[in-house]
Amino acid sequence: MNTATDSMVKHIGIKFPGGNRSTETLAIVPGNTTADILAKLGLHGSFILAPHDDPGHPFKPTDNIYARVEDGDLLVASAMVDAGF
Repeated sequence: MNTATDSMVKHIGIKFPGGNRSTETLAIVPGNTTADILAKLGLHGSFILAPHDDPGHPFKPTDNIYARVEDGDLLVASAMVDAGF
C-alpha cells in the first residue's frame, strides 16, 4: 500500500463508456500503474485504461499512470476487444 502526503495525490476521473457505471474519481499516488488502477476499480481480466481524448492508444498494464496524467484528467476504462477478421 502506498502512503503519500496530500500534495502528492492526484485525482483522476474514470469513465466507463457503453455501460451503466457512473464516472468514478480515484486518488492516485506516485508509482500507481494501470494494473493498480484497474484493480482499485474491481476490473480484472481483459480491461484497458486509456486517455479520454485518445482512447485508441491504451496504457500498458505496467505504465506508471501517475507520471502520465495531470490532476483532474479523465481516463476511459473498457473491455479489451479482439477485432480479428
